[in-house]
Amino acid sequence: MKRLMSIFRVGFLLGLLALVAGVFSFPQVQGQNLPVKKPDMPQRSVGMTNQITLQQVYDALQQKGNEKGLVIDFENEAIRGSIYSGPYPFEEHESDLHYRRYRLHSELKEGKGTIPIARFFEDKYDANEWADSSVTRGAVAVRLDLWEKKDDGVHHHGFRDILVNFEKEDDRFTLATTISEGPFVNLLRSDDGDAGTTSVTISWSTLQPSGGKVVIRGMDVYEHRAEDITNHQVEVTGLRHDTKYRYYVQSGNTRSPEYAFTTAPEKGQGEVTIAYTGDSREGVGGGERTFMGVNRYILRRLADDAWRRGAEIFLFGGDLVNGYTTDVGDFRTQLKAWKQTMEGFAHSRSLYPAQGNHESLLNAYGGEDKFVMMDKFPYHQSAEAIFAEEFVLPKNGPSPEDMRRPSYKEEVYSFQYGPVKVIAFNNNYWFTSNHLVNQYGGSPEGYIMPDQLQWIVRQIRQGNQDPTVDAILLFAQEPVFPNGGHVDDAMWYGGNNNIRAYTNHGGRLIPEQDGIIEVRNKLWRVVSNSPKVAAVLTSDEHGYHRTLIDDSTPVGIMEDDTDGDGKLEEVSPNRAFVYPTWQIVNGGGGAPYYAQEKAPWSNQVALYSSQYNYTLLRYRDGKMQLDVYNHNGQLIDHVDDLLKGK
Repeated sequence: MKRLMSIFRVGFLLGLLALVAGVFSFPQVQGQNLPVKKPDMPQRSVGMTNQITLQQVYDALQQKGNEKGLVIDFENEAIRGSIYSGPYPFEEHESDLHYRRYRLHSELKEGKGTIPIARFFEDKYDANEWADSSVTRGAVAVRLDLWEKKDDGVHHHGFRDILVNFEKEDDRFTLATTISEGPFVNLLRSDDGDAGTTSVTISWSTLQPSGGKVVIRGMDVYEHRAEDITNHQVEVTGLRHDTKYRYYVQSGNTRSPEYAFTTAPEKGQGEVTIAYTGDSREGVGGGERTFMGVNRYILRRLADDAWRRGAEIFLFGGDLVNGYTTDVGDFRTQLKAWKQTMEGFAHSRSLYPAQGNHESLLNAYGGEDKFVMMDKFPYHQSAEAIFAEEFVLPKNGPSPEDMRRPSYKEEVYSFQYGPVKVIAFNNNYWFTSNHLVNQYGGSPEGYIMPDQLQWIVRQIRQGNQDPTVDAILLFAQEPVFPNGGHVDDAMWYGGNNNIRAYTNHGGRLIPEQDGIIEVRNKLWRVVSNSPKVAAVLTSDEHGYHRTLIDDSTPVGIMEDDTDGDGKLEEVSPNRAFVYPTWQIVNGGGGAPYYAQEKAPWSNQVALYSSQYNYTLLRYRDGKMQLDVYNHNGQLIDHVDDLLKGK
């Protein structure tokens, strides 16, 4: 009898587990358990920025080269173009910020071409002194300018940049284990490690599967156990705070150049300098302004200037790339192009990006009279999932209340750097076309789901109570109070509180209780009730503006909906906003500019500029100083202390 009862209990538990698995299983495209409704329309491919991905370029590299260099063969006679190359890093011992420089040109004909490495051993081109030191290994930077002849004409694919490691033996070149990305220094922060110590995570990618190790000069060697991976992450622990270390990485017989990083100060200690901007997606003007989905020309200038001015970490408020693509390979290529552009900074200092509306990886559907875009499902290949795979970011974000939705990990997060707490939130989560959310489910641009909003509230309260936190910064993509280019969406929608997320439950779409205006006001209420929040940093609007929001600013409250239709007929101040708090919008990272538009709070805008820009935030002696620079290094705004009046 006891045995039968045991069998019954086991069977009951297995059945219960199966039921739970059925309810919370990862959603499948053909399943009925999605939190959205799958449109009954043909699926479409849209938004391709890169018809030829970086992976396809690397796949075209041949293992065996010749006496001239390495060979590229796309096995497609319709592809032609130019190959530009140069030794990398260029004169690395003379430059403290490594960059790519091209010197030689060769042709790509009928899909085939040669990277002319041998010529960099000739006196005229031997800037890196390879011949004098009898170099048998090295790296070259390669840029392909690709064209393809198709039935409807010749298509220009634009630039593709790669790094290639080579070996030279008996005057012939072969492809060595290639470090295709990085190394990057990630997670410089103060709130990690054991008492008195800190850590960093070094990441890099290799073309071929390999092992990997990080060598810290004067300390130790840190290795991962895997021998057959291409994406490498090694945590380096036991480091001292506010200390400079030199390092390099090695995979196979290939080692990177040596770089240096300085660890974060202890919690509550130090003077810190933080850079911020956003919106670096493609600009107008061709060339590097349309570099694989990124305005490389502008973004690199901003990042290098921030590096020179002492920025220790770089926050980025989304719209890194063009996005809005249905192709995973294209989306990855765009994100990798952004990391390439920021590599000079990231070799020694950490990047902390947020997800923007253009970081959209989609399922798209279209019929005769309707077109809908949705966050790509199954959600293990959603925009959120791929973003998390491509970056190394804190994993302390919330878990979604509905486990069918995408994860928040490595896109919603917080960390402390010295006396400053930083909170990254995502108001572009689980996207569906704004005007069709109520028909298919998902979340409109700008909306914050309740689970994330509750997490933000907890993070601010924890910062308020932590004696080591002197100042708090929040950052995300969508402006809370838009002023130019997004007055009709972001977190305002012209005062239409009917905008909200919808979730599919058994075929019924259930709206969230709060509309966009209610969500916005709840967010700003907790922000303005904190004496430590220096600013909320956003992007999306392609320029710069600074707005002080207080209890006299006309922002709109629900009592302004005088006829009950969900739309505000009036715009009143919110008396629940306790402390005046700055919204800083930096969307000048390279995207096409927006001019200022009329908004209810326009009179509160202290400055609006449509120039390319980035901000330096310096915290020292109890003050959070703001300086805004354009891409030429000109100062365009200054505030002595964002915390004044708290």
